[in-house]
Amino acid sequence: MHTKNILITGHQGFIGSCLLKSIYNEWSIVPYPTKVYTSDYDNQYKLPDLSEMDIVIHMGAISSTNSTDREEIFDKNVMSTINIIEKAKNAKIIYASSASTYGSINERRSEDDPLRPQSLYAMSKAIIDDVVLNYFPHRKIVGLRFFNVCSFNFEGHKKQPSPTFSFLKQLRETGQVKLFFGSKDIFRDFIYIEDVIDIVQYFILKEINHSIVVNVGSGKPVSFEQIADKMIDSLGFGEKVYIERPVDILKSYQTYTEASLDYLRGLGYTHNIPSILDYIEDRIS
Repeated sequence: MHTKNILITGHQGFIGSCLLKSIYNEWSIVPYPTKVYTSDYDNQYKLPDLSEMDIVIHMGAISSTNSTDREEIFDKNVMSTINIIEKAKNAKIIYASSASTYGSINERRSEDDPLRPQSLYAMSKAIIDDVVLNYFPHRKIVGLRFFNVCSFNFEGHKKQPSPTFSFLKQLRETGQVKLFFGSKDIFRDFIYIEDVIDIVQYFILKEINHSIVVNVGSGKPVSFEQIADKMIDSLGFGEKVYIERPVDILKSYQTYTEASLDYLRGLGYTHNIPSILDYIEDRIS
């Protein structure tokens, strides 16, 4: 049986590292042998021969939503992805898009809604989604529009760690959790990393014959206040402390995200995606 060559970019980041671990340690559903290549993709010269890849999982990017370096964002988020698409002509490509492309609109978002990116990062993802759908419609490319991917034991981006990670760390170390004023009105569609990996694996195996962009969320938005309250209740201790929202994130800060999963379900993904509150109840004590 032909060995599938798989490249994972951003393998030291949050989603990429968890995906790599799942392939090596837990991934028993793949019906063929695989050879995995990795790259953090700082530039195009660190990639293997893309013409030899069967699957490219492109998670590498500058993920800071408050970056102001236009040239760097364009080079490493936009041009890097286009470079992969052009050179990996024989591969199925799965890449990371973002719900930040929808902007700050307090409504449930579906894939055909207009995009209103409010940061350079969000703009870079919106550009790639547009390029994929309009310039490479007949390729096997899957854009995964991630909502708020979270975990309890992986920090993720050091400047913008997963709230579930940072909240739990604060509570265990100090007995307090810091919340922005108004956190009871800040809702996010949190999806746990294990469900994200399951969805990525689904699209690795699923046959597709055209390019798509699909929401990846739980469809169950919860507030930061609810998360803090649930953690305090599960741990049996802790208190909430309120702080002002940093000025540098005010302009691009989303106060509500909710994924419509209709398209994902229509593509055949039927697994249950629990609320982050269910994960807190099951795994934190």
